[in-house]
Amino acid sequence: MAEAVYVCLQELGLECKLLTITGDNASNNETLIKELYSCLAAKHHTITDELENNREVMRFTGLKSYVCCLAHILNLIVKDILTSLKAGENSTASLACDDLQAGIALTSGAYSVIEKIRVLALWVGKNPQRRQMWRKVCRMHELSAKMIEYDVTNRWNYTYRMLKDAVTAERQMKEYIMLYINLQSLLLSPID
Repeated sequence: MAEAVYVCLQELGLECKLLTITGDNASNNETLIKELYSCLAAKHHTITDELENNREVMRFTGLKSYVCCLAHILNLIVKDILTSLKAGENSTASLACDDLQAGIALTSGAYSVIEKIRVLALWVGKNPQRRQMWRKVCRMHELSAKMIEYDVTNRWNYTYRMLKDAVTAERQMKEYIMLYINLQSLLLSPID
């Protein structure tokens, strides 16, 4: 892998211009960095070398130039937080929607608040008739018809968007849920 990166740097004339490499926390990234540094140091001066006239000084300093991706680390932290909040998985919400479609009411205490919101967002968003009913309920009560944006498992900021939408649409959710007997278990404590 280091050799492929080195060849790309050579072709683009970036060998001495490389400052840093940002990557996730995979252990093989450190091996890549060490090997790439060796390839570059063999051909170019490092900052600590004595200068010779025919070799350029490279800025890349190996492991000191390796930056673990902050976004990746932040993503791991948020995933841990969501796990501790029992936010559930999209697959669980999908199975719950299948049960609802089959006429099976959800067990009242089996889902966290985030899971209930996710199930409702998926339930409404999955079907054009349900989306139309959402808009009708909102019109009847003179409420905003903005749908709750369903979140995506690998993007935790979508969970934030979903929760933000749910807070704004608290009354719409309650009015909508009241129309369906099998959704009654999704009533959230704050809006009861």
